[in-house]
Amino acid sequence: PARLVYLLRPAGAAPPANHVGDHDRPLTTSGIDDCNRMQRYLAKADVHPDLVLCSTARRARQTLDAVMSPFGGEAAVEHHRSTYSADAEALLLQLRQVDPGAERVMVVGHDPGLRLLAVHLAGGSEVRRPLPDKRFPPAALAILAFQGEPWEGLDAGSCELHSIVAPSDVGRDAEAQRGALPPPARAHVTQNPDT
Repeated sequence: PARLVYLLRPAGAAPPANHVGDHDRPLTTSGIDDCNRMQRYLAKADVHPDLVLCSTARRARQTLDAVMSPFGGEAAVEHHRSTYSADAEALLLQLRQVDPGAERVMVVGHDPGLRLLAVHLAGGSEVRRPLPDKRFPPAALAILAFQGEPWEGLDAGSCELHSIVAPSDVGRDAEAQRGALPPPARAHVTQNPDT
């Protein structure tokens, strides 16, 4: 069965202020609303990662906390400072190091690295309805399927891009955007403490 890669961008955050740097920016009210929309979509789409690699940025942690109720305690969550500043190549290296026992992995990272990683992995495969300006908006989720074994085989064009769903899609045609995802085998991954 295919392994699944979920790429989730944090929701919208407040602009930097004199006393708050980029790493510590909190979600805005509209960002929280977007998380609630995406939480409903994740539950409906049966998104259940075994492992989550999350940026340590406040907005990333808040986004994950807000959307993760569909998979609750099932997922092992690892917070990495390196994910905060990672470009696409660094994110790819993180994914290649994932334990082979994990079948579904979510990365909560930042633009442009996360968006460029999606483009790299999909190798030009087309989603049914591209997002405006081919952007990856805040709180958007990309779902890719990887047929390789193990994760070290991830590379350019190694995944099929099934969908990109943004908060604005939820409640309209998000389900149509999802496509038919192959059901991977459930993996049992030991809970890891936050790092």
